[in-house]
Amino acid sequence: MIKYTDVAKIMVSLKFLSNTIVLLGIVALLGTVTGYISLSPLDSEYASGLRIVTSLTIGSCLMSAVLYGLDDWFFFND
Repeated sequence: MIKYTDVAKIMVSLKFLSNTIVLLGIVALLGTVTGYISLSPLDSEYASGLRIVTSLTIGSCLMSAVLYGLDDWFFFND
């Protein structure tokens, strides 16, 4: 049986992970815009490095928003 405390610990870990990915993505995008970072090593046959970093950043931001929403839902429905 999974306890609420176990779910809460997992959600905190996932929120930390998604927030970290968002922060790293924003730093990479700002570094690319200012010219300090080149995303050409991430280029693939199908997508540019900028598109890959942007997709990861947006996806992590959405995951973080869902996790914070679930956290609020569990808190108010206790």
